[in-house]
Amino acid sequence: MINFVTANLMNYDGKDPEQYARYAQLVSMLASQKPDILVVQELISGPDNGGDALTRLRAAEDALIDLADALGLTCSADERATASISQTRHHTGVLWRHGIDVVPRRFSPYDSDVYGNSHGMAVVLFDVGGRPLRVGSAHFSHFDPGLSGGWRDAGVVMRAFNRNDGIPGIVGGDWQGIGSDETYDKDPYKGKPWDVSHALHYDLNGEVDRHGAIRLERYGRFRDCAQLVGADWEATTGHHHTDTNEPRRIDRVYVTYNFPEAAVTSYRVVGTDVVGQCTDHRPAVVEVDETKI
Repeated sequence: MINFVTANLMNYDGKDPEQYARYAQLVSMLASQKPDILVVQELISGPDNGGDALTRLRAAEDALIDLADALGLTCSADERATASISQTRHHTGVLWRHGIDVVPRRFSPYDSDVYGNSHGMAVVLFDVGGRPLRVGSAHFSHFDPGLSGGWRDAGVVMRAFNRNDGIPGIVGGDWQGIGSDETYDKDPYKGKPWDVSHALHYDLNGEVDRHGAIRLERYGRFRDCAQLVGADWEATTGHHHTDTNEPRRIDRVYVTYNFPEAAVTSYRVVGTDVVGQCTDHRPAVVEVDETKI
């Protein structure tokens, strides 16, 4: 079995002495989930728009390597760390346990400088027991997760995963917006007074903006693992003392249209008692039976 975990780290560089205590709690929490593959968001590289692309890349790689070392994982492919950078300070990365093989020359950093997506997207091709598996970490726009920014970001995910090679894929991320299914992901703002915290999450009609998820789920045929296994709805945000938004399920794990449903054996969200205040996102955990891929 492969334990797949997606986690937003809430600004992790591994170096800030004022954050050492929180970093230690974060590492302990992630280690307790025993990840075989861990995809992360919000590796940071200093202030927004700080430094050129190479400076941002080196900082993101250093943060990813620091986290890998702390967890006893690896993040090295094609002689570099598997981080992908944005044009601001929040970046994405992929880590995995020793013993899982990476296909040579198949790490694909979908950096924002090149692809125009919001926070970069790290994509790695693994060989799991002789079966290829494409894995990614995505992070959509925090100020435009739907109609334009989310729609654009979803297009990059579709381009990376829906390829003609037939390789199945799994991608975790902070999608910022909620899912497309109105019965599963109900409008968290319905009946709530207008507030600056969620003003960014409306569409042209004044409804909660689901366009990023609509493009992925309806037109890209990505399948939400929570719904795939029939899991009860659980929020992944809203527990942190700094979060003034409504509780939402914006951290999700998707598998591609050609990923065997039987290979997804379980889904859960890490409990608030375990996460505490070490991050403002609750990680999502999916168990994959690699023999059924």
